[in-house]
This record gives sequence, C-alpha cells and structure tokens, in this order.
Amino acid sequence: MSSKGERTAKGLLEAARDLFVINGYAAVSMREIALKMGINAGAIYNHFPSKQEILFRLLQDHMLDLLEQWKILEAKHEHHSDQLILQTFVNFHIAFHVNKSKEVFISYMELRSLNSMNFLIISKLRDDYENGLRKILELGKKNKNLDFKDAEITTKAILGMLSSITHWYDIGGRLSTREIQKIYWELIYQSVQGDKKINV
Repeated sequence: MSSKGERTAKGLLEAARDLFVINGYAAVSMREIALKMGINAGAIYNHFPSKQEILFRLLQDHMLDLLEQWKILEAKHEHHSDQLILQTFVNFHIAFHVNKSKEVFISYMELRSLNSMNFLIISKLRDDYENGLRKILELGKKNKNLDFKDAEITTKAILGMLSSITHWYDIGGRLSTREIQKIYWELIYQSVQGDKKINV
C-alpha cells in the first residue's frame, strides 16, 4: 500500500495535469495546483520543488508507462509475423492513447515548456518509442514482408497518423476503439504492403 506522501504526490500530479490541460502550463501556479488538491499552498513544495518538476514528472511517467507496456506486449508477440507485430503496435498505440488523452495532450502541447535538460530526457524516451516502430518496419522489409521507401519517414508518418486520433476521438462517438483500430490498420497496412490482400 502506498504511503500518504505518495498518495498526495500522485494527487498533485493529477491536479496539475487537469489544470495544464484546461489552462496551459504557463498560466497555472503552484498555489492553484495545491488548492485544487485541497492542501496548503506551501505544502506542495514538500513533494515537488517547482512547477517544472511537476511537468517533467507528468511527461516522464507517461513515456515510461508507454514504453513499459509496449515492451511487455512486444515480448508476447516476438515470434509472430512482421505484419502481426506491426498490427499489434498500431492497436496498442491507439488503445493506450485514447485511454490517456490528457497525458497525451500535455506531452505534445507542453513539451516546449520543459527546460533544456528535461527536454533532452523526454526526447530520448520519445526516440526510444519511435525506434521501436522503426525496427519493426526495417525487419519487415528485410524479410520482404513489408515494402516502403524510407524507414525513418515511414515511421514518423505512421506515428503522426496514429497520434492524431487524440485530437478528434470521442469516447461516446459512433465508432468503438476496435472499429477505429481496424480502419487505421487497413490504412497503414496498405501504405507498407502495396496491393497484397489485407488480413484483419
């Protein structure tokens, strides 16, 4: 069971996350975060020395969670076909991001608000995730199961396409997450497979 201090820190991160989404990082004060959590304004410094540290923790926790969950899922599919591993990545990315819409929003909109050191750390984690997809594509091409011209550009294009879902996804919309995954997979598969039959 987590300690009271850990629970308070987690609550402060969630309060900050919600305020950053609504008002933006620059417009939110440490006092506002503390008040939203229901603690004394000065007590917040017992958990986080600065607002910058809170933003860094939010982005770092998000990326570490993303990388850890993908690593676990990837290990379960390491002996599967190149196409199935790519499809697994696509489905995972969509499911993770629609369930973490606030964290995703902040990770994209407030990356610029990090100081130079924190920016480099988060950028490295983002590169690690991007490299995971690029390796899937490169292996698929090496095995002649996938076909594209440039691995780096294809990787960025796929991630850009996948990540855009958080801008329009509505949990109460007409399509389920599974239906959206299927549509995205068909589009992505066609872009790296040419005219071959799609199995979904």
